[in-house]
Amino acid sequence: MPVQTTQSSYGYNAQGRDVYEHPMFRYLTNLIPRRLKALFRLCEQVFIGPHANSGIRKIAEYPITDPELTTDNVQDKQVMKDLLRNVFMIKREQIKSMYNLFVYGNDFSSFHTAFLRDVKCEHCGSTYNISKLRTFKYHYQTVRITYQCQECGETTTSGFQDKQHNDITRCSIVHWDAKRITIDHNAITKDSKFYYDPSPEMKSRVQNGDKHLVATLPIGFLNSIAKNSRFKFDDDQIYHMKVDAPTGLENESGWGIPVVLSAIETYLYISLMRKGNESMALERIESFRMVYPATNSPTGDPSYALSMRKHVNELSESYEHWRRGDRNAVFFSPVPVGTAQIGGDARPLLTHQEILSAEDNILAIIGIPREFVYGGMSYGPGSAAVLRQIENQLVAHISQSSGLLQWIVNKITDFKGMQPMKAKMGKFTIQDDAFNKQAALQLYQTGELSAETMMRVYSFDRGEEQDRIQEETIERARRQAVADKKMQEIQNDLVAQAQMKAESGGPMYDTNKVMASADQMVQQMLQDPSLAKSLLSNLQNEDPVMYAVVRTRWEQASDQQGRQQ
Repeated sequence: MPVQTTQSSYGYNAQGRDVYEHPMFRYLTNLIPRRLKALFRLCEQVFIGPHANSGIRKIAEYPITDPELTTDNVQDKQVMKDLLRNVFMIKREQIKSMYNLFVYGNDFSSFHTAFLRDVKCEHCGSTYNISKLRTFKYHYQTVRITYQCQECGETTTSGFQDKQHNDITRCSIVHWDAKRITIDHNAITKDSKFYYDPSPEMKSRVQNGDKHLVATLPIGFLNSIAKNSRFKFDDDQIYHMKVDAPTGLENESGWGIPVVLSAIETYLYISLMRKGNESMALERIESFRMVYPATNSPTGDPSYALSMRKHVNELSESYEHWRRGDRNAVFFSPVPVGTAQIGGDARPLLTHQEILSAEDNILAIIGIPREFVYGGMSYGPGSAAVLRQIENQLVAHISQSSGLLQWIVNKITDFKGMQPMKAKMGKFTIQDDAFNKQAALQLYQTGELSAETMMRVYSFDRGEEQDRIQEETIERARRQAVADKKMQEIQNDLVAQAQMKAESGGPMYDTNKVMASADQMVQQMLQDPSLAKSLLSNLQNEDPVMYAVVRTRWEQASDQQGRQQ
């Protein structure tokens, strides 16, 4: 009897269930969280996994260039360069912000100003730094500490008195965990307020009176932990970088969309394939062999005529004898013997090709050329076009990174009391773009391009090169002055020796002729170094004055020739 359905037969069974589910619904889609903060954790797994880590690191580091500063104060410019390079490690911080953009789609950076935390005794009024206290008890609910005053010896309870530290090297750039940030955003005015939820570990350490955190954590965080609330950043205390998305996806929240978001499902698919390969390898990578007596016919079963126990023991002993080393031994069996193999067939069942294809898909989703990860990219028309596409793709990220650089420079100038200066990242170009380099050189030769811009094309800093040229010029002048001084001493000594020679009845010396003759000998010795030893030996015995001059000039010429090489 045919089955009667209660609904239309298209897509439903007799019970009304949807047989053909929605095409967008797959098993892996159930594993993807629907909340943004939970998505961030999965994006972290994509980053630290073996598929995209290398590519993301390389493409994040690729566009970061040296900062370019513009100011009329040359001294402030050099100080700022040293601070950015040696104190704040600005390129490392910019690369870290690029990591956050790719993984979280957001980066929250702040400039932490160092401070000194003092306490004041309520009995004697003595004030000293909290770091000088050996022990104290922290009351996190009132943000006060109890300690024994080192001046009067009384036990006192006091709050904190913070003042700004004047040492710029104690300041730092902080990148906040996006999973703990909350944004109060106005989509019309683009005004945002940022809040930070301290981690459970930080709360626990502060509540337990951790001396280091109590002494160094900003007072705002201590107050937030005391009230069990979120910490609110002041205006212009956070620089927010984000990856833009269509307006509907942003949902007026102010959050950026992670670059690796589209790769999550592919990442889960790869994980599923790897888990299947692991199960297959554990079960079927090794084979299990079994020996059994073969039967030629249904009536020729050897178990009717032989003791199977004895037969198995003999086969086992023969096999052990063969394994111990006698590989040429011959063994006999009264009946035919067959072997069967179970397992050992995992290779054709593994899905490594599917995994490789999926890993390439992840790189394509993120926008990373395959050669960035596996190597093999060589300069040429094809690779230049690929790198040019990457440049265009990273334009928005580079612009935000330059904005972060300017924001940090503004914070430093405010702290140091410097004049405002403009800052931006150096132009991001293909390092091996020979055409642009040649064109820049031609424009410089015709006077259409400045020397600073031309040197920047070749990845040189004109200011640094001029400083080095100045140092080398001063060093050459100093060496020349030392050499002139030595020559004057030699000439004075030569005149004195000549006078003494004349007074003792010896020949008179003409200084100019002696020097010319010595230079001529030195040139011969430079052309043929084998003559140097014999010539100097003869002069030492025959004419000590000429020997002294020739030896000195020879040493100077040898030193100068060595520096040129």
